[in-house]
Amino acid sequence: MLRRATIQDLHKIVYVFNESMEDMEEHGYDKLDYLGEDTFRDGIENGYIYVRGIGTDIGGFIFISSNEILNSSHIKWSKNITGTSFHSITINKNYKDRGIEEELIFLAEDISRKYRLNYVRGCIYELNTDT
Repeated sequence: MLRRATIQDLHKIVYVFNESMEDMEEHGYDKLDYLGEDTFRDGIENGYIYVRGIGTDIGGFIFISSNEILNSSHIKWSKNITGTSFHSITINKNYKDRGIEEELIFLAEDISRKYRLNYVRGCIYELNTDT
């Protein structure tokens, strides 16, 4: 089920993220050190984090908002108008290759349509060759 994250999800989100960072390191990618428990707590409290629940597990999560993407002030967008932004898609290693990434991105598109925003901006880790 796709839903907005709650504070009860915080520890599971942090766990999934940390497991993902370990996997990235094993494959030679840099860790995303700017994301931590405080960032996830803030994201939950502001309603920016959405999760794909699978039973009692978190299959994956995404940050979605109409605000600027975290650490993206250097990016020159082609249009300077409000849209939906997403970043930090993280998938539980136990649920890879199940289409969760696509579900989360489609959710960002659906939210954009719901609020009649013109487009969706995605921020993907530039060294991620798996996307």
